[in-house]
Amino acid sequence: MTLDDDAVKIILSTKGTMDDVSPAMKRILDYIDGKGASDKFTEELEEAVRSARQNERWRLDYMTLEYEYRQRYLEGKEEGREEGRAEGRERTIQKLHERGESIASIADIVELNEEEVKRVISKLKL
Repeated sequence: MTLDDDAVKIILSTKGTMDDVSPAMKRILDYIDGKGASDKFTEELEEAVRSARQNERWRLDYMTLEYEYRQRYLEGKEEGREEGRAEGRERTIQKLHERGESIASIADIVELNEEEVKRVISKLKL
């Protein structure tokens, strides 16, 4: 697949059946598929993987990074929910205001104070 920035992505499958890759690539794909190292490059790759797995500092950094990503994901998800709730409240306030409901009544329905309802209504009029 070609992108607008002239980058090209090639997608390889370890389960492919077309046999249209070089022997070296086939050995790499076999290694990734769990068939073990079969040449110097895949042996070096296996050693690098083994070394990384045994490096406690790297593992700690990786786990910390994973935790941080997870936290940010959850925070973003909650932020999105909050934005959705706020938009829903604003639409509800707008509809109730258009129907002629009082500020006090709207505040009671959407569970906000009257000043906040007034702020939303004035923002909607802009």
